Amino acid sequence: MQNINKAIWTRSAEDIDEEEYNKFYKTFSKDEEDPMTYTHFKTDGGVEFRSILYIPKTAPENLYDEYYKGK
Repeated sequence: MQNINKAIWTRSAEDIDEEEYNKFYKTFSKDEEDPMTYTHFKTDGGVEFRSILYIPKTAPENLYDEYYKGK
């Protein structure tokens, strides 16, 4: 059986409602909250680029635990 659904980031932003964006975010992030915000954009030049950038409502607890340690 062939998958006929197009990836959300390849579709036009006008064709996607907020509920679908939030559902997609929760699927890949494993977050229980909706994101604070998101932006869906397309750029092109030498290469066409499509993306959705999500900003979570809360930062992970350990976000800065290793911030000052060298790598």
